[in-house]
Amino acid sequence: MVKKAGKVIFPCFLILIGLSLFSIGFVQRYPAFKAYKTYSAYRSDIVDYSYYSYEDNRIEFEKNGISENDFYTLVHWNFGDIEYYDLDKLKTVSTILNAYRDSQYTSIKGTIVNLINRQYKYYVSVWALILISLIGIFAIRNGIFQVLAVNFFAFCLLFLNMYLGRLNYRVEYSIFLAATAFLLFSIQISESRIEKFSDKFLIAVLIVLSVCRIPVYIPSYGKSSYDALFISWNNDLAKYNASFEKEKDMSVINEIKQNPNNFYYLGFYSNIQTLYLNYNPWKGIQKSEFKNAAFFAGIDTFHPDWMKHLVKHSINNPMEHLLKENVYFIENRPINEILTFIQEHYKVNVEMTLHKKIGSYYIWKIR
Repeated sequence: MVKKAGKVIFPCFLILIGLSLFSIGFVQRYPAFKAYKTYSAYRSDIVDYSYYSYEDNRIEFEKNGISENDFYTLVHWNFGDIEYYDLDKLKTVSTILNAYRDSQYTSIKGTIVNLINRQYKYYVSVWALILISLIGIFAIRNGIFQVLAVNFFAFCLLFLNMYLGRLNYRVEYSIFLAATAFLLFSIQISESRIEKFSDKFLIAVLIVLSVCRIPVYIPSYGKSSYDALFISWNNDLAKYNASFEKEKDMSVINEIKQNPNNFYYLGFYSNIQTLYLNYNPWKGIQKSEFKNAAFFAGIDTFHPDWMKHLVKHSINNPMEHLLKENVYFIENRPINEILTFIQEHYKVNVEMTLHKKIGSYYIWKIR
């Protein structure tokens, strides 16, 4: 079994190293992409960890001229003023938050309590891992030791990320998926203790796991909260003020397509998690699908392609661009932080009006 595993794992390891070296070389060769990667790293330091509140670091923020509204505009994914929220600004915020995180004592007991509070009994991916682990115990020779080792390693990864304050749904799902995939691979290449186990039974297991995915597509109803973003089992679209009933007709996307003279900024918080639900999974998205739209701020901010898109539309600053005619903002929640930011930094009196409501999507106009 070890030899079989080695024949697969070792080449994969070499491929991984090769891809890593290629990525490093690619970034060094293209300055624009290198700048984007650097900016994204600091942005990730701020929004992918628990960011605490402004009050926790008010003195340090005020010393650096960062107001409370500036801070929450950033952490709530509305940092569309790329002149203000430049690399230096993100470095400053990241440094302040990292210093505060380092000063906070996190005990082992407290970390375990926080893991328990994640309520893993509701995670479909956890039940999948449990099912495969039970099968592995009986299907693999000395399987109990391998299963315990894989699950212990998965727990250590969960514990470490929780201790660092960086455990969210993406990290959790990656850990559970990797552990389950490794056990499935081990079952497949092992000398099974169950006759004719590997092929047909494994197909049956995959079918069962696919059926287990069905509950995650059934909406529930709860409160809208940023904290909900960090709970994997909460598949409630209400946290984005969206629903399954009204988005399937692609009406919001049609609104963008049918008004080519308008420009639409997509709020990252709501649209990145819901907009794809408007699409038929069997239909491909055309390259020109969003020729008159862009994310206002998000993981693609300062990406070379994002910058080219702005240049094509003669946009220097998305935040300032919001004040022009025929420019709209699509977001499923009030955008008062953006309004306050404009008033504080541009010294102009503006107001926000609801231009149109399509399904659960709100199209705002600032003028």
